Amino acid sequence: MPNQAIKKYTPLLQKVIIASADFISIFISFLTAILAVKLFVGPVFDYIPIDQFGARFSIHFILGLGAVMWFWLQLRHYSYRKAYWNELYEILRTVAFLSLLELAFLALTRVETSRYIWLFTWSAALILMPLFRSFAKRLLKSRNMWNRDTFIIGAGTNAFDAYTAITSEPLLGFKINGFLDVAANPLHNNFFITNNLLKNSTALISSGDLILNWHDKNNFQVVIALEHHEAELRDHWLRLLAKAQIRNVFVIPDMRGVPLY
Repeated sequence: MPNQAIKKYTPLLQKVIIASADFISIFISFLTAILAVKLFVGPVFDYIPIDQFGARFSIHFILGLGAVMWFWLQLRHYSYRKAYWNELYEILRTVAFLSLLELAFLALTRVETSRYIWLFTWSAALILMPLFRSFAKRLLKSRNMWNRDTFIIGAGTNAFDAYTAITSEPLLGFKINGFLDVAANPLHNNFFITNNLLKNSTALISSGDLILNWHDKNNFQVVIALEHHEAELRDHWLRLLAKAQIRNVFVIPDMRGVPLY
């Protein structure tokens, strides 16, 4: 049975660290733009009047805070763990929107600035924000503060596909502790042994009590990956998890045999 005594982490601390990495990346992008202008274009204050430098910096600072709040409250990047490409798309889209928003702010406030500063700033942000976000997650992972105990409800082909997809992205941080065989099918044990899944503290369990009574429900993930014909079991487990106040639940439907038209 998987060991429950893993190092405890605080979700709020995770959010603060990743949010700080995002804000720092935006702040550094502005400094990078100033350095790039100085190295490749000319004296910085020829492109940002010295008496308006503070206003220009303040606008960028406010946009940085706005980006963090947008990721935190609207996109829920600091609460939900999304696939890499989905998260990257949302980051790049947000940075592009902020760059246009900054132009609007500069026009409304009549702050003089160079297009070189604007271009270098947001080009750097497009690169630095994903890098800093990835670095923050790797730092948390190295400190054993990122992995989240995870159980997959299901022990068929769909559960195996879910396991493969989850483990293919290590930065998601899902530590698969076991599979719940709700159908209690003896063939599933042979299937898991054949695919070399019963290793690294991963177990095939037949009772859901371990999941429903997990010691730390706030830092816990459940993935429901039942087969297409097990829809009633899926609905049953959704009710049980809601009653047990387990909120971190993914449902992965089995799409095999479903027509695409």
